[in-house]
Amino acid sequence: MKRYKRVNQLGFVVPNMEDGMKKYGEIYKIKKWYRPVNEPQGELFFEGKPFQDPRYDMAIGYCGKTEIELITVGDVDNLYSRFLKINPNGGLHHISFFVKDLAKWIEEYKALGFEVTQNGVVNGKHSKCYFAYMTKKGDNLGCIVEGAELRLGKMRLKSRNAFSLKLGLLTKDTIKLN
Repeated sequence: MKRYKRVNQLGFVVPNMEDGMKKYGEIYKIKKWYRPVNEPQGELFFEGKPFQDPRYDMAIGYCGKTEIELITVGDVDNLYSRFLKINPNGGLHHISFFVKDLAKWIEEYKALGFEVTQNGVVNGKHSKCYFAYMTKKGDNLGCIVEGAELRLGKMRLKSRNAFSLKLGLLTKDTIKLN
């Protein structure tokens, strides 16, 4: 299995986006939050079944080079809403690695006993993010790992950073929140 040099993202599910930005902004010293324009590209899947959550929203900020992602959701059954049922105040939901080949990454984690729990594709006007959340059976959502393959057009990106989100303001792939 390839050794990853660092965790690219900490993903938090929060019951309220404004409160979450304030709380995690203070903890991680984040002054600017951005919203990638993430529209589902095709179906999103939870436990192999398609789902849609019209209340899904996210914000991204940076603590150094680590991306801090905040996610809010509705009551649709998915990995996020189940997490909020167990943790009504929200909290750390997953860690994420930005990978070059998502299919290969999935196979590496399957060999460690993980399975794909939620996956899909979201995109902006010029970018796409293919993602898969992996969990272990019986772990009660205690160890969620995400692999994300980022693309700009046909080009695969190594990572997303604060500069790329600022660039996204020009291409309409990002909205500045504060």
